Amino acid sequence: MNKLIDDAGFLNEAGKKATNNFKNVVKDLLNSNEVKNLSPMELKIFGGTLIKIIGDLICDKTSKEEIKENKFSSMTNEEFDFYLKNKYGSGWQFVVLEEDELKRLPPINQKEFFLKLKEFREKVINFNKYKKRILA
Repeated sequence: MNKLIDDAGFLNEAGKKATNNFKNVVKDLLNSNEVKNLSPMELKIFGGTLIKIIGDLICDKTSKEEIKENKFSSMTNEEFDFYLKNKYGSGWQFVVLEEDELKRLPPINQKEFFLKLKEFREKVINFNKYKKRILA
């Protein structure tokens, strides 16, 4: 399914390893003096509160991801290009983009790719010439 969950929907070894710290923190919390003194009913209520906190955090994260995805998917290619130029500058093609930005990139054909590569090569050559003049 992915890197943490197997096809049956359970944590695989990587998932167990990734959640191990969380599990240990919860164990420490349950062994703390404050929680040890709770009655069984209070402990169930406390557990429900912990589950709600986790659910709220996951909901917040997924909502933010969906907002990001919707933000880019509703943009035209021109608007997206303008967004990238505003964020990274005119040389945005040579910057490592965030994952959601990479997903939104329109496909580039081979001719455009080689034109961009040639343009970048020329910029590097011009920079090296400029650098030699300054250092001379």
